[in-house]
Amino acid sequence: MPRAIGQQQLVARLLNNLAIMKRRAGDFAGSLALNREALAIRREIGDRANEAVSLNNIGNVLLDQGDLAGAARHYEDAAVIHQAIGDRRGLARARNNAAVALKMQGAMARAYAANEEALAIRREIADPGSEAISLYNIGEVLAIQGDLVNAARRFEEALAIQRKLDIGRGVGFSLYGLGDVALAQGDTALARTRMEESFAVRRKLGEKVTAAESQLGLARVALADRRTADAERLAREAVSIVTGQNTPDIEATARTVLATAIAAAGRSDAAFAEAERARSLMRESPNVVARLAVTIAGSRIKAVARPAQAKEAVARLESAEAEASRLDLALLRFEAALALAEIAARSNHPDGVARLAALEQDARARGFGLIASRAAEARRAAPN
Repeated sequence: MPRAIGQQQLVARLLNNLAIMKRRAGDFAGSLALNREALAIRREIGDRANEAVSLNNIGNVLLDQGDLAGAARHYEDAAVIHQAIGDRRGLARARNNAAVALKMQGAMARAYAANEEALAIRREIADPGSEAISLYNIGEVLAIQGDLVNAARRFEEALAIQRKLDIGRGVGFSLYGLGDVALAQGDTALARTRMEESFAVRRKLGEKVTAAESQLGLARVALADRRTADAERLAREAVSIVTGQNTPDIEATARTVLATAIAAAGRSDAAFAEAERARSLMRESPNVVARLAVTIAGSRIKAVARPAQAKEAVARLESAEAEASRLDLALLRFEAALALAEIAARSNHPDGVARLAALEQDARARGFGLIASRAAEARRAAPN
């Protein structure tokens, strides 16, 4: 190898390492600049394998910055190189990362396909730890699309591998996924068990933000069980942990759960204020799934807390329902439909109760037990 090329490779490696350090410190702009310098050097000397590494690293930083389209494009470019040079492991990683960006954009079919491709490669090269990651990611997509049975199956497959290999972080994620599915199915006892297990694993590992996510799961279970005080306490604890962690999507989700708990306790003004804080955090977010969830919950609260602005809340819910339907986000579509039917029933709209009854039936047919139960409850509480 010519000495000059070796020196350039060393410079690119140093730039790469500095970029990683800056990303960990939250200096995304600095990390991006260093990664681009490394990429330019690697292209100049024809170092294809590490060119793909730099493209992947740039994709990671763009993902941190919320540029999902840019991140997906860089992951795809990395995948092309990995494919050309026969790097199967790198190709699987690039497809996995692209799937993350695509899922956040709401491109579920493409995210599912990319995850399945990554899974097939990881099984082919006998990489069980990464196989479990792909299984979990597929479970996430299926759950968002409303295929709860197959989502649970994928989470269970991932969990079995992670327990066998003692991958604690993965165990925490898969247990959370199983708890989330159980809650959507209406099995709050199982959901509580899985969320408690997830929380215990994450707390033991010292993972503050993911442990807070599990706490939020427990808060949502408490809401489903009408343990309002427990839900508010858990949500407040989670909000205090994630605030200031440079994770606006997670903080917005936490504040939305807290707002829902406060609303359930009958304090509509305080609930509205918290929901508005969550909405402000999500205003610029490209994460379609998280944004829709926050919009739906916040609009439901607004319709109660600010009756004079109910039309605006309904308009937001109708828009959210249409977007969720277009993107095949079944659970979010049903959530928006439930909120709209609740508002119609409370306002004595002629078809309000009928809409709740139809939604209950449709939700039960899909296995969405929690939404079905809430629709039934709203139907019984509707004014005669």
